[in-house]
Amino acid sequence: MTIQKIAVCFALLCSFITSTFAADTPAPAGNSRRNVVIFVADGLRSGSVNALDAPTIFGLRRIGVEFANSHAVFPTFTMANGSAIATGHYLGDTGTFSNNLYSGYPVYNSGNFGKVAGTVTPFVEDDQILADLDDHYEGNYVNEESLLAAARNAGYATAAVGKLGPAAIQDVSQLRPVNQRFPVLQTVIIDDRTGQDSGVPLPPAIVAALTAAGLPTTAVARNQPAGNNTTAGTLNANLGQQQYFADAFTKAILPTFVQHGQSFVVVYWSRDPDGTQHSGGDSLNSLTPGINGPTSRAAVKNADSNLAQILAYINSDPKLASNTDIFVTSDHGFATISKHEIDGTGKAFTASYAAQFTYKDSTGRQEVNTGFLPPGFLAIDLAHALGMPLFDPDTQIKDSTGQRLYAPVDPAVPQQSATIRQRPNSGNGLIGASGRILDATDAKVIVAGNGGSDLIYVPDHNKQRVKQIVAFLSQQD
Repeated sequence: MTIQKIAVCFALLCSFITSTFAADTPAPAGNSRRNVVIFVADGLRSGSVNALDAPTIFGLRRIGVEFANSHAVFPTFTMANGSAIATGHYLGDTGTFSNNLYSGYPVYNSGNFGKVAGTVTPFVEDDQILADLDDHYEGNYVNEESLLAAARNAGYATAAVGKLGPAAIQDVSQLRPVNQRFPVLQTVIIDDRTGQDSGVPLPPAIVAALTAAGLPTTAVARNQPAGNNTTAGTLNANLGQQQYFADAFTKAILPTFVQHGQSFVVVYWSRDPDGTQHSGGDSLNSLTPGINGPTSRAAVKNADSNLAQILAYINSDPKLASNTDIFVTSDHGFATISKHEIDGTGKAFTASYAAQFTYKDSTGRQEVNTGFLPPGFLAIDLAHALGMPLFDPDTQIKDSTGQRLYAPVDPAVPQQSATIRQRPNSGNGLIGASGRILDATDAKVIVAGNGGSDLIYVPDHNKQRVKQIVAFLSQQD
């Protein structure tokens, strides 16, 4: 290994970059300041790193600096921790408390990207959502300068490649729409949406570099079926898409920066093992092997192979290798959760109100196993406990006059229909609302469903209602 400095963590990065910027700002033409590569393996647990499944990371950990107590700032969601990696700030500063969050307004209510007003609980792993949040919150919704923004302003070439959402949040203020559309960014962003109408446009030099390298200018799509309650999910790692990302990184972006004599700060955000662990088919309706099965292990190896390719490119040039620092980290760990059993015996099951119903989609197919928690169970249970109506902020219907409304939710109806849902589509819920799409919601309680670490908002700060919610939650299994 010829790279001079390696750290398997993010802890020292901000102080290192700050001193580097301060020493050399502004950047002279053809400068030779140190380069930085930040590699994030999404959802990688420390215990998954071994010589067989992750030989590259395992090797770096042995010869580099290991931070044994590095941990997520929020268990355990990408965008929350992605905002911390991007800015060095905790979530109270950035407001990015999870992947689904209460935005404070219906996204796209200003008409950005030609869209109509939508949900108030957006899934923020999306470039257009991030751009709209920027536009609403004065150009930078996280309200802090990111590492890539600081590097870019100091004359470094910058790029973020990989998973949709956390890649773009690394320089999120760049996304603010101009005339309701994306501008051409100074920071290069390549993610799942690259080349699509909903994606961030690429600078001409990078388009030319991709073409010259024989790579498409539209990102390769994932080919990983998620499965459902009767069909297992993917049995393959995210190989094709991540190979494209790694190739774009090492055959187009970094060579372009090197060719132009630019020092760089770049982020590679590997979707694996997280994406494969979410969609993995090794454990249909079973807690074992969970995320310890062969598909998850293949995903760890996939991320490790991407890092090996990046290191091989850097080490191919002795000058580049001697002047580049590598930081390897993960945004969070991963766990297998139960939607049925509540203890290790496998004989005690949830008594949730939401689990008492049979959930059928609009075709009549049972989409949740009998006795299992449905998506949105917390919103259903909480609305029932509070005696308030529930609406789905992610599904809209029209009334008899053509006015758009949020769809009502009632788990007791026989099956989902065009006018009513049995469960919230994405797990989010507006409790005690009228169903109207308002700039300021009239919901008394908002649930942003995040599959295990849900967020509950009480917009009017009603203390008695908060006590009711806490009392209810403390009694649940």
